[in-house]
Amino acid sequence: EILPGQITPENTIFAFDLHDVVLKTQTYKATIDFIKKFPHLTAIKLIFTPGAIKEIKKQHKRYGKSPKFFDEVAKKYPAIAKCKSTILELTNYQDVNTEMFDIIKKIKQLGYKTYVFSNISTESLNYLKQNQKELISLFDGIQNPNEQNNFVRKPNPKAYALFKNYLKQNSDNNKSIIFLDDDIKNVDVANKYGFAGIRYKSADKFKRKLIKHGVKL
Repeated sequence: EILPGQITPENTIFAFDLHDVVLKTQTYKATIDFIKKFPHLTAIKLIFTPGAIKEIKKQHKRYGKSPKFFDEVAKKYPAIAKCKSTILELTNYQDVNTEMFDIIKKIKQLGYKTYVFSNISTESLNYLKQNQKELISLFDGIQNPNEQNNFVRKPNPKAYALFKNYLKQNSDNNKSIIFLDDDIKNVDVANKYGFAGIRYKSADKFKRKLIKHGVKL
């Protein structure tokens, strides 16, 4: 976890994961609504059929919670398709982390460019674009798994290469990348490929780390 010695808008960009960093899951609300929608645990019975768990893990690793994930699992276990629309709806139960929002807003005001580098599905991303426009407006670009990049996800090294290529298209390829993610696996791979990866623990710790390295927050 090494940050550039002197961080300036001219030599550094910021990249953020979304879930559990910039966004916070509404766990209680999602749980209550799940129970309301499936009062007799119908969904659980559908999901935990023989062999289904292994297939779910396999496809989730590749596609995350995107519609493609459900479509692939449903090829072997058609019953899972009955849960698709409801579970996709529940994955959008996210609140903005207001402390992180304020930090990113300040970073933008200081002249830094900011990007999203996340495993969020395109469907959930589109939901955010419609319902969290102020948050999305803070970012200069977004890289996520999608059909065009064959759903490549972190921590696959190819995802980091794709992100760097995306930065190149935006003329930011010669800058250091400060990357914030809550998953240590994603951070470790990022550091191996030339990012300055930081594991997210709290907004306050992230803020203090940046101030320590000269970012005037």
